[in-house]
Amino acid sequence: MEIYLIVGIGLVVLTFIDFFHTTLSSEGYGFLSRSINNGLTYLILGPKSRFLYKYSGLLHLLVNSFIWLVLLLAGSYLIFLSEPDMVVNSVTKVPASTIERFYYTCYVISTAGIGDYIPGNNLSRMLSGGMSFSGFIMLTMNITYLIAVLNAVNHKKNLATYISTMGEDAESLYTYLLQDGKLALESTSDLRTLILKHNVNHFSYPVIQRFLSNSNKLSAVVQLASLYEVLRVIKNRLDISAQQVKKIDALLASIDDYLEIHKNEKFKDEKRLAELGQMRMIWLERYKEKIIQPQKRDSLVTSTLKSIGKEWTDVYTNSRS
Repeated sequence: MEIYLIVGIGLVVLTFIDFFHTTLSSEGYGFLSRSINNGLTYLILGPKSRFLYKYSGLLHLLVNSFIWLVLLLAGSYLIFLSEPDMVVNSVTKVPASTIERFYYTCYVISTAGIGDYIPGNNLSRMLSGGMSFSGFIMLTMNITYLIAVLNAVNHKKNLATYISTMGEDAESLYTYLLQDGKLALESTSDLRTLILKHNVNHFSYPVIQRFLSNSNKLSAVVQLASLYEVLRVIKNRLDISAQQVKKIDALLASIDDYLEIHKNEKFKDEKRLAELGQMRMIWLERYKEKIIQPQKRDSLVTSTLKSIGKEWTDVYTNSRS
């Protein structure tokens, strides 16, 4: 039965490594959480269900928390199965059955022991104390993590709203930024601050990318892609000053930082890139403007849009008519 003890302790340790890395390290997902969230994203985006799409972020958080809890329970349960006298009846001192040991494990993890079953030896007493403390730590830290994630999600919505109020799609945003033929970039520092804060939040809590919105107005990815397109177009104008170019470059650099977070998702989708080329013809046809965008950045923006189930048609919404 020593194998139960070894495997149980291993499960508990691996669970907490993943848990602490995800919730405390500010370095993104742990190795286990990354696999879980990638698989869950595939299941949610595959059917294209509006309901699943709308509640994607909540599902990711609940599934993550549930799996951490299940692994902690499984590891602890194996530990208490490892020896006959690990758990005994508090009155008769008879070793507990397998079902009674699971019952005891649940109460130890929840820190709400009733007392009808107790540790039967010193090793069990030490491990019961440790398991009880670990359950308390997981519960309190998970709540703290959820609050931090929800704050980051609210900031993400604020960023999307900030950009969409200037223009709901690339063409209307272009019109706004070139009011009366003059470049309107007075509030670039505020916008850049919002983008940089979102970048930090996204790096620390990548699960916020899974909080999706059917409305493009509330989609930070769509709005950032729209802003990126428009800034590239405007940068090629001959009538903007060097100071305005610096403001544009600062905004583009902050968006580049965001795109770098997705560099592992880079792919080359010739069909989508060809469609993008056709959509960009509006700048030349309607505004006599050209857009020159690095191929690498095209792929990164495309992959980022695809990762949340969006297309370039969401960026050029009104331009298709």
